Amino acid sequence: MTHDHTHYAGNVKVKRDEDRWELELKAEISPEGLDAYRAAALKDIAKDAQIDGFRPGKAPEAMVLERVGESAVLSHAAESAVKHELPELLAKEGANIVSAPQVVIETPVAGKPVAFVARAPLAPEIKLPDYKKVATNINKSKTEQS
Repeated sequence: MTHDHTHYAGNVKVKRDEDRWELELKAEISPEGLDAYRAAALKDIAKDAQIDGFRPGKAPEAMVLERVGESAVLSHAAESAVKHELPELLAKEGANIVSAPQVVIETPVAGKPVAFVARAPLAPEIKLPDYKKVATNINKSKTEQS
């Protein structure tokens, strides 16, 4: 699915929980963003739709929409939008994420922004001691022993 590189996520809030090594990102997909992903979502659902009298993927989109319902199409669109927007939002944060984020998406409603929350585990930051000081101390103790 190719989209121009318009970004539809807004109202982004990021919280880092240093104790639990977790990043929480809250954002919204704009109504325009949901619309932009809706057409592709409908095509995607139509591809696998089993509708009597049609080979899979050959039923008219209007029939597919009637069968699955607008809310299923919007949910699919919201998932696609988040899947495309989230990696860039996380990259902007420069977060060192160690595994795929857990994402919760609100139920989308046509014409309204869709809020989502992503939680991702962060790699703990390792602060190394000043190795030159450590080496100096080791060398001093070696010379004192000999």
